[in-house]
Amino acid sequence: DDDESDDEAKSEPDTAAGAYRFDCVAGSMSLEDPEYNIFKAHLCGKQAGDVEVELAGVSAGVKAEAVVNSPVAPRCFCIGRDGSAVELLRDSDVADLTRDVEARKVL
Repeated sequence: DDDESDDEAKSEPDTAAGAYRFDCVAGSMSLEDPEYNIFKAHLCGKQAGDVEVELAGVSAGVKAEAVVNSPVAPRCFCIGRDGSAVELLRDSDVADLTRDVEARKVL
């Protein structure tokens, strides 16, 4: 019985944080980062172009700024109808990748 209460006290792993969710029917994309900030973009329909942001720790009547402890650089992917995808890279990403390739050539 004691083992059962220990199991109940353990939290379930969060499988939604850090995952991108595409709702093809509603025409939206949303994500929740590991710090529970939520971002949702409407891609088509009446709400096309609308963006919703819900920062963790922000509550009505509370004057505390949300904090992002470990920011993650944004990434942009273009996904084709056939499932193929291309990632658009920033100049700094290209420089980092080029530096890594050059370093491996030396080894």
